[in-house]
Amino acid sequence: MANESEVVPDFYDIDSILSRTTRVACTYRDGTPRDIYDMLGTTAPHFTDEKGYKVLTPFWFVRALGPFCTVSSQQNLV
Repeated sequence: MANESEVVPDFYDIDSILSRTTRVACTYRDGTPRDIYDMLGTTAPHFTDEKGYKVLTPFWFVRALGPFCTVSSQQNLV
């Protein structure tokens, strides 16, 4: 068929789809570079208290941001 095309092997893989679309609440510590907030599509806080600053973060990005954030146990953002 003329309309058929090749797709990457994990195109229909549910784990792959969920890892790209799932967001988790992460708490960022004081000293997190402002560039990280830009990459997350949010404005960097002027001040971060001891509770940290919560931002919804793409699941696939969490491991790379490990030095700056912890995954929050609750999904509600303040």
